[in-house]
Amino acid sequence: MKSFLVTCISLFLVFGAYAADLAGLEQKIADLQDDLTTGASDEIRDEASAKIRDLLVKAFAKEEAFEYPFDRFIAISTIKSPDNTFRLFNWVQPRLEGTFLYYAFVLLPQKGEYVELVDNQELSLEIENEELQPNNWYGALYYEIFPVKVRKENYYVLMGWDGNNSLSNKKVLDAIEFDKKGEITFGKAVFQTPDGMARRRVFEYAKSAILNLRFMQSKDAIVFDRLEPEKTGLAGQYAFYLPSTAYNGYKLNRDGAWDLIEFIDMSRPKSEEKGAEFNFPDKVNFDRHRNNTNPIRQ
Repeated sequence: MKSFLVTCISLFLVFGAYAADLAGLEQKIADLQDDLTTGASDEIRDEASAKIRDLLVKAFAKEEAFEYPFDRFIAISTIKSPDNTFRLFNWVQPRLEGTFLYYAFVLLPQKGEYVELVDNQELSLEIENEELQPNNWYGALYYEIFPVKVRKENYYVLMGWDGNNSLSNKKVLDAIEFDKKGEITFGKAVFQTPDGMARRRVFEYAKSAILNLRFMQSKDAIVFDRLEPEKTGLAGQYAFYLPSTAYNGYKLNRDGAWDLIEFIDMSRPKSEEKGAEFNFPDKVNFDRHRNNTNPIRQ
């Protein structure tokens, strides 16, 4: 009995020490968030991102990092896959010129195992059919993850936002796979389009607009606004595209791919109107206090 108590006390002290270490690292990262988002120069913001990156790597080496809440993070998003296969740590660094840099880690449940995503190319329509690796990532701020398991298919759908530039925003719908070694591939060809199966979908639209892109359980579908040019003659100039009053959607088929449904029916009973939310804010609120809910996780 005495031996059992000693063991329990030892474990309690060990886990308490891990939690204290993580809390210290978390606070150091939280203190860098103002420099990251509102630093007076790009050099200050670059330095903040570099320090955040190094501190996160140290945090990932701790036993409890996968489950630790990191509640002090406001400018840094952390979302977990519903099946607890991985956890995303993701942040955006605004540039003074009006563009954005993105950083991300995929943390695995095994102690110290993570994959770093490197923002190495532009998110554009040209890469809708490209298979990408973590070192050639397009950069985005992800806000939704959900797993797909149909027959032998096993992958994850990600939805993300890109502030792009002063004229337009973008959103991305992607599908990622893990192999047996835990390595990640971005861009599984599962999204139907009029031109065939795409590895991802990229939506660009006017800076002043808000594009809805969400999985809606009530419809059992991925739902998004149909985009149209603001005026005749602006076709292909996506900085002038706005959501119409109609929606498109994707429905999962028996083979684990997503069938495109144009003009999906979005009518719903009045009793559902009040709580029917699937919008994601297109302007990340960096001015919120750290004790508030992370706006990126909503």
